[in-house]
Amino acid sequence: TVIWDSGYHTTSNVSDDQVIIGDEPVRYGGEGMGVTPQDLLLTAVGHCLAATYIGGLSAARINVESLRLHVSGRVNFRAAYGIEPGNPGFEDIKVTVEIQTDASQKEVTVLLKKLERTAPIPDTIMRPVPVNVEIHHYSEPATHSA
Repeated sequence: TVIWDSGYHTTSNVSDDQVIIGDEPVRYGGEGMGVTPQDLLLTAVGHCLAATYIGGLSAARINVESLRLHVSGRVNFRAAYGIEPGNPGFEDIKVTVEIQTDASQKEVTVLLKKLERTAPIPDTIMRPVPVNVEIHHYSEPATHSA
């Protein structure tokens, strides 16, 4: 559940009572007190790939010494703000994987490429997935019972 607090500041309550604070940078009118939606999406891609890789490498009995994923992307903000036509989302997302294992580079590369296709978050954003928004509007002030 995402709750708007003020300005661009939101509080997201996720599973296991974890909280994510969202905001925009000061230069874009936010307070810079939380992560941006764009960074959350990039982080979700990276975390999902890391978890998928670790699961697959472990199943293949490959020991991982270190794994680091650098995830970046460019958002078409000019389209997002209606300045020019186009798609307002990411124009591309790039992932660079740095990994150290006890297996050969070829073996690891082949396995990671295979595992990429099984990562749910990258799969979700690489294909058309409908986002269905249902709006419930309330004109009366919210009442809170004690």
